[in-house]
Amino acid sequence: MKVNPREGEAAAGAWGVYLHVPFCRKLCPYCDFNVRIGHDALIPRYVAALAAEVRLRAEAIGPAVAASVYLGGGTPSLLSPAQVAALLRAVDDVLPIRGGAEVTLETNPGTVDLATLAAFRAAGVNRLSLGVQSLGWDGLRALGRDHGPEEAIRAVPDARAAGFDDVGVDLIFGWPGQTLEAWRADLEGVLSLGPDHLSLYNLTVEARTVFGARARKGTLVLPGEPLQAAMYREACRAARRGGLLRYEVSNFARPGREARHNRLYWTGAPYVGAGAGAHGFDPAAGGRGGGRRWWNEPSPRRWCALVERGTLPEAGAEDLDLAQAAVEEVLTRLRTAEGLDPGRFEARFGPGPALRLRRSADRLRERGLVASPRRAGAAVRLTEKGVILGDYVVSEIAAALDGPP
Repeated sequence: MKVNPREGEAAAGAWGVYLHVPFCRKLCPYCDFNVRIGHDALIPRYVAALAAEVRLRAEAIGPAVAASVYLGGGTPSLLSPAQVAALLRAVDDVLPIRGGAEVTLETNPGTVDLATLAAFRAAGVNRLSLGVQSLGWDGLRALGRDHGPEEAIRAVPDARAAGFDDVGVDLIFGWPGQTLEAWRADLEGVLSLGPDHLSLYNLTVEARTVFGARARKGTLVLPGEPLQAAMYREACRAARRGGLLRYEVSNFARPGREARHNRLYWTGAPYVGAGAGAHGFDPAAGGRGGGRRWWNEPSPRRWCALVERGTLPEAGAEDLDLAQAAVEEVLTRLRTAEGLDPGRFEARFGPGPALRLRRSADRLRERGLVASPRRAGAAVRLTEKGVILGDYVVSEIAAALDGPP
């Protein structure tokens, strides 16, 4: 895989590349992602089609380079290292991967060992995102995971031994029966492994999941909101003690180890989404001023057939107007530790929306939900209380942007 800048690349746009791998060994009861169980025989055809879609996307967007590559899923670690290497070569052939680019592989601890991890590293992957979710049997069973605590604990030192110096771990809180003590044990156990990055996800019950069906029947009992808020605050304190700083609502990292690919989503940068059900975004496209978003056909077989015919496999697309883009700017930027820059917001969306933003921020500051100094140009940031009530804060600002001057 080539990783050095080439002639002419300086003028090309920098894009993130997301490759969706929908295959899993087991469907977790909380999962609402586009995944398929028992379709392993389709993997070779799917990998070839994924490489082909990347070529089609590169033709559609014009000269560009890959600033990051992210293999997500599903369980991308079900692919062989040779298949991952082939995909990275396919990307590099048409969207040259910048030197030093972040190349992430989502990994289930139950699907890898030291030899496999070393082979992924040799294939060009330089960052792992480990889907640990819990270190205790109660949590793993409640979440329907297909690995045990021992595999999760072993994954981080194995990754280090395989040559990875950028390792992230995912944990979920708010699962059925979870106590604050169990959550503390998960946090302490994971942080003792010394990860570079920690993603903490508050369990969300989606309608089309097993948990969604249980919720409709009234049989799903989750920790109450006060306890879940206490869990989040405990996580912030534990991460800080472990040397990980919060740079986004759900994400903590050692300085310099923030997930560069995920930052693309939070800053409105362009990214190619390839694979069944994948989404992509081009802020410079569309005819309404707010960019163009597309999403692919979700069925892996139908998606393969479209790509094999040389057709972009889109199921739909949306051109955003400036009003929609303004709300998305608020939603994504407020999630970050840097917050929302009013000057940048006004430059893009104009003085009217900027004035409504400032007035809304002033009201929210009085309630202790945002830290928004009155000096000109100061960023609007969520307070600790505001992070807990983030959805409310965003809805208040969005309503203000849609209202009268």
